[in-house]
Amino acid sequence: MVSLAVRARALVLVSLLVWLGGCQRPGAAPGFASGPLVTKEATPEISALERAMHARLNRDRAKAGLPPLEFDAKLADVARGHSEDMRQRNFFSHDSPYTGSFEDRLDRAGLVTRAARENLGEGSDVDGTQDALLKSPGHHANIMAADVTHVGIGIVQVGTKQAPRLLVTQVFATPVKNQDASSAQPAVLRKIADARKKSGLRPLAEHELLGRLAKEHVAELADDLGSASSKKIGESVMSKLAGTGLSGVTVGGSVFVSADLYEPQGAVMSPKARALGVATAPAKDERGRPAIKVLLLIGD
Repeated sequence: MVSLAVRARALVLVSLLVWLGGCQRPGAAPGFASGPLVTKEATPEISALERAMHARLNRDRAKAGLPPLEFDAKLADVARGHSEDMRQRNFFSHDSPYTGSFEDRLDRAGLVTRAARENLGEGSDVDGTQDALLKSPGHHANIMAADVTHVGIGIVQVGTKQAPRLLVTQVFATPVKNQDASSAQPAVLRKIADARKKSGLRPLAEHELLGRLAKEHVAELADDLGSASSKKIGESVMSKLAGTGLSGVTVGGSVFVSADLYEPQGAVMSPKARALGVATAPAKDERGRPAIKVLLLIGD
């Protein structure tokens, strides 16, 4: 049974969805893995509560036919830190006057994710708090989300000895595994081949010279995909196409945090395209997170 206090607090439970993945057009980097971040070590008692809520959350997902979420200690540290920050500074919000936004906290912890969601709640015990979260459409959507694979739960105790309460932060995410830039190239080529086949377009032949030139120039491609760097690369490549049978070349580029998030578009999907050169290199996205950039030289 949910207490009256939990019902009242449920009115100010907060849910948040932040999409952090995909192809980017980066800008200025704010300093990934830097900046203030509250930390709070879990006592054995708190750890037991967090694990109990994790088990309860997965039972709720199972009832809906959804797979369980893996408990992630790093996400739990971020979640518990935010709960502690809210306790110390007496606020209840995703945005902290000290650590910034939810996305800021993930960045400051050095975590890269495809998608991330956050729930905030307070209650007298684990089940009462989870019950209240499930009754709120926004929180329910985060708990039942299909785009996340991991969860971290951070709990701190508030209230009084006579009326103890739990302040809870749930962080849901799909972490991005570290990926070497060179290993992304085959994935990009497969994506292009599959997309063209699905669209009924002829395959693009990997062109030896375009591939060599792409490798030579990929470091010159600006992480923000600025047109000046693309134009300079294009001019250099065009000067070397004599005798290749190619009438021209289009310079394409993309920056992404994971190769499986790359989506072929633009000139690489043109019916006129005949040949392709691809190279990848390390980059940073608009928030300074480690990313991968790909240079595409598309010949026609």
